[in-house]
Amino acid sequence: MNSRRVMVPARIQEMATDSVQALIGPLRYQQIASIDPAPMFVQMTVAHEGVSTGEVAGLGNRVKEWARGVIRRLAELLHPSGRVAPAIYDGSKVYHGNQSRRQPCGEIVHSREGEQSGLATAESIGYIYAGQQSVRDSIRRGELDTCSIEADVFLESQGRRAVVSEVVAATAVVLGDSRKQQ
Repeated sequence: MNSRRVMVPARIQEMATDSVQALIGPLRYQQIASIDPAPMFVQMTVAHEGVSTGEVAGLGNRVKEWARGVIRRLAELLHPSGRVAPAIYDGSKVYHGNQSRRQPCGEIVHSREGEQSGLATAESIGYIYAGQQSVRDSIRRGELDTCSIEADVFLESQGRRAVVSEVVAATAVVLGDSRKQQ
């Protein structure tokens, strides 16, 4: 596999409710609107084809290569269709490693494969819970502007690099502040 470094902005942006309703369907939208009269939905680029860096649990910081097919599988596994929706966590205080103490601030309601600059991306739509006003405000102020996935993957070691060969499960997305976190 040829490796190349690519830059795909990991953006988080609020979405208009009519756009969300078209993606998640009127029934799911009504379920959310019935408990939250002013729901907040965000679109997130959660992964992209190419090379990424970041921590791998038990292995430390690693360069990881993500192929198009792996990104497609990740987008499929993040989609909540017929299974428990992956959680969204506020990682502005502690990004990873605090699983036992954290509470979700939202959940993934839709996920799909996309393309940006010719590269496959995994795009997710998240609903930020009604009681999470500080998270909503941080997103609107641009303080929570990046994200990271938590997933169970198979890695093939190639020197100091790791090639993601398979995604087995996608369990969460952690929101972060790009000024402090990568």
